[in-house]
Amino acid sequence: YQLIQDYFSGGCFIYKYTDTNGQVISLFRLNQKSVVVTRNEHNQKQYTYNGQTYSSEKILHIPARWSYNGLVGLSIFEAQKQAFNTSQNLDSYTRSSFDNTLGKRLVIDVSQAYPNATEEEQRQLRDRYVANYSGTENAGKPVVKTGKVQFETLDTGVSDNRSAQLAENRQYQNEIIAQMFNVPLSYLTGKDVGDLESVTTLFLSQAIEPIAQQFEEAFNYGLFPLAEREQFYIKFSYNSILKTNLTAKIQAYQTQLINGILSPNEIRAKEELER
Repeated sequence: YQLIQDYFSGGCFIYKYTDTNGQVISLFRLNQKSVVVTRNEHNQKQYTYNGQTYSSEKILHIPARWSYNGLVGLSIFEAQKQAFNTSQNLDSYTRSSFDNTLGKRLVIDVSQAYPNATEEEQRQLRDRYVANYSGTENAGKPVVKTGKVQFETLDTGVSDNRSAQLAENRQYQNEIIAQMFNVPLSYLTGKDVGDLESVTTLFLSQAIEPIAQQFEEAFNYGLFPLAEREQFYIKFSYNSILKTNLTAKIQAYQTQLINGILSPNEIRAKEELER
């Protein structure tokens, strides 16, 4: 989980701990913000962490795929900075609009109860009401009316069109951000899901597999010597995600087996099973 967070923020740095024979026996995640990447006189990358400099033999570096400057990757938040800033600004504007200009607002009339109230006294009355009755923590509390204080609502009359447009714009921003991470919008919202198997497969193939394959390649080339790569390899299993598609997968294997496209051992190899 921490490595994926690092990946979205620009890339991962993993220290390879080896035994006396040079075999990797442990991996340790390094704090991304504490690693400085440079190149030596031979144009080879070197990594400085807590005052100690290491070569690529000791550090496994997996840069993010959105951009690469020759040393480190660029985070998705920097690569798509404009879209993220637009979305954040739109959220702030929406909250401000609904709080201050859109919809109905409460009016507390104290002209009869306190006709000579100063601005400071009016502010104290308003702050007292906000503290006792507004916000989610005070939801459902009854409003206590005393004396000649009058309560009424003021409708700004601009809520319908503008609020609908703001809602559409916010939905559009959600779609843009979902596209950045290659996540099907229906997978996030639960709306218009339709065929759950198809949506899950789409989420897997577009959002997860591209990142997982980059980790697989980095681990395989960074951890195993060339002579051992055919015998040992690291591969992620997606079976827990594709449980809903198990029946269709088995039927596809059966069809390929009957028609001589795949052998039993080839099918078992696809499932990471022994021959």
